[in-house]
Amino acid sequence: MDKLWEVRWLGRGGQGVVTAARLLAEAAHEHEHFPGVMAAPSFGAERRGAPVSASTRISERPVLLRSQVYQADLLVVFDHTVLSLMNVAEQLKKDAAVVINAPVASFLDESGVDLKQFVSVDASKIAMDAGMVSAAFPLVGAAMLGALIHALPSVKLSSILQCLQAHFPGKRGEQNVAMAKRGYEEATIKEFQ
Repeated sequence: MDKLWEVRWLGRGGQGVVTAARLLAEAAHEHEHFPGVMAAPSFGAERRGAPVSASTRISERPVLLRSQVYQADLLVVFDHTVLSLMNVAEQLKKDAAVVINAPVASFLDESGVDLKQFVSVDASKIAMDAGMVSAAFPLVGAAMLGALIHALPSVKLSSILQCLQAHFPGKRGEQNVAMAKRGYEEATIKEFQ
């Protein structure tokens, strides 16, 4: 059976959720040669700070399904406060992985979610250290893309770095590449199986 990875992204407007979802799909397709990819945003109120979600599908076959991902193999959380707006267990398939922007993730320990892997990284600190802040929001997308490689080994860090450099040329690209590397290196990984 061909593998299909479904990724759900959660965060707030202005953090780079939609861009990160698209960059993951691009890295999988252009550099890892997956024929089937899909990335789609989902907006409520289109404003900075409002909850935002996005979906990415990566497959060994063409992706025909165009709906949002509602139960994910991988949940990527840019802002942990959005988790209070939903039932986290309903967002995940059995044995899913979670990647979260938080130095400590004890609030998920009590959620009853049956996880395969948990990855946490202080992406906000990484973004602030790099001076990547817009309208008081740390732009955490690159750091989160680096950290999620631990939970999605079908896409290599080098593929993410190439996409970041191509999407953000010059100094901005160098900053994003450095943030992705830090996100990868500073991630804390907890395995459950």
